[in-house]
Amino acid sequence: MGNNLTLLAHLVHDGTDSGAPTIAVLCNQGAEVEVLSTGPDIYIEFVANSDWPGQGFKAKFQFQPLDDAPHPGQ
Repeated sequence: MGNNLTLLAHLVHDGTDSGAPTIAVLCNQGAEVEVLSTGPDIYIEFVANSDWPGQGFKAKFQFQPLDDAPHPGQ
């Protein structure tokens, strides 16, 4: 009996490539998820173990000036 389980995930890296630290693993999230990077670059890697085409994904992003960045403990 074959395994029909399909892994679909988006790995979010804090940098310019897949070697940067992973800061989020997103898999079929229906609600909005907030991910914050430590700098100006985020690399999103799509991972799937299926030969079947998917429907893609949608993302929104915004830049936040450093002066407006949340400060832990405040």
